[in-house]
Amino acid sequence: MAIARIVNSVDETSFKPDSNMTRAQFVTLLSRALQLQSSGTVGTFSDVSADAWYNKAVYAAREANIVSGVSEKEFAPDAFITREQMAVMMVNAYLFATGKKLSDLVITQEVKYSDEGSISDWARTYVRASSGLGLVNGTDAGNFAPADNSTRAQAAVVLHLMLAKLNK
Repeated sequence: MAIARIVNSVDETSFKPDSNMTRAQFVTLLSRALQLQSSGTVGTFSDVSADAWYNKAVYAAREANIVSGVSEKEFAPDAFITREQMAVMMVNAYLFATGKKLSDLVITQEVKYSDEGSISDWARTYVRASSGLGLVNGTDAGNFAPADNSTRAQAAVVLHLMLAKLNK
């Protein structure tokens, strides 16, 4: 992932795999992985300034229908990305890259995780799809931990899994 210039270190000597990842950082990695380009349309998120280092990545991913904001006007770039948010973005990225629709995927309704009831309604189908696709999996304890923050290591793993799946 580092050789492909998708994932960077945090400084010259460390990757810090257990550090939490922000929404802006993850969307930037995802945009690099899929080589997304923004059409240059004017942004609509009040918290994504035109000179922000992540501006083009956020809007390229939005144009590709991979990301949305936490509200209609806010993206929350500095908020840590949760596992359920990551699952939604990963499924949307997979759909974008393959040209498929969510309805094309076989999504089981079986309860797979002991904490499935704590997955937000807006994310539940995507969590099931990401699990079925092998993109974002549960924890060793049999939970999905939807509200937990995602780490840099988890982000690198899910991006690697998606790219491997797309390059089969």
